[in-house]
Amino acid sequence: MYSLSRISLINWYLIDAKDIEIRGEAALIGPTGAGKSSIQDAIQSVITGVNQNRLNLNASASGRSSRSVLEYCLGMTGDPAEDGKPLRSSCETILALTFRNYYTEEPITVGVALSARHGDSREDVLSRFVIPGHAFSVAHVRRRVKGVSTIAPWSEIAASLRAEHPGMEEFRNSAEKFTAHMLTLMRNGATPPNPKHFLRAFSNALAFKPIFDPTLFVRDFVLEPEPLDVERVRTSIATWRELERLIADVEARHKHALRIADRFRLWAGARLSADRQRWRASA
Repeated sequence: MYSLSRISLINWYLIDAKDIEIRGEAALIGPTGAGKSSIQDAIQSVITGVNQNRLNLNASASGRSSRSVLEYCLGMTGDPAEDGKPLRSSCETILALTFRNYYTEEPITVGVALSARHGDSREDVLSRFVIPGHAFSVAHVRRRVKGVSTIAPWSEIAASLRAEHPGMEEFRNSAEKFTAHMLTLMRNGATPPNPKHFLRAFSNALAFKPIFDPTLFVRDFVLEPEPLDVERVRTSIATWRELERLIADVEARHKHALRIADRFRLWAGARLSADRQRWRASA
């Protein structure tokens, strides 16, 4: 079993670079607008691998119904529709979660590296990474350039991590494979849960919605979502229509065979009757 021991945020909302240490049970406490939701959204962004189909980002304190990962990366505090300006015009964002084995204290880091630019429709995923045996820290990626403390670019950070940890795995093109690999490593050889089921349960756990209808509970929390596949429906309809045609054809053939059988019985009966009469006459 693993427990979260550190949250590392670089260029995320109002945070430039920060390690948040976790010891045992932890709670996020603060007034409205302090950034509690941004921490939670950073965690789910990592766990889901920034999978847009699985993210359930919190509404902003200003009342806007939705946020985006891109806005978090750029530090957008106002509504873009109302000429809200970002804190950063462009940046590289790194979100990393360090977990430790409950018994051995062995660390494992899972995280995402993103590139964001104001004016783009969404962020670019530079990497989804899993590093066994490593505890990521902001302090490890700081550099001093002409006396100014700054964060190294992701290309330099990634090269250093790969050299130091050959077991590092990256999943730039598949968020689900990233989550599946994370779950496999954290199960220590035991059978990992299905990543789709895990992500669905994780998303539902973050929703905090009151549920009054058992039908809605089963649909939203138990059953897997089944998006409508129009082409599949069309194929099914065509298949059933073809089956109906075949059934009608078989029924017609069956009726024709019955008519032939009835005629044969009439002919056979008449033939037998005529043969009996001839036999009696000859006797």
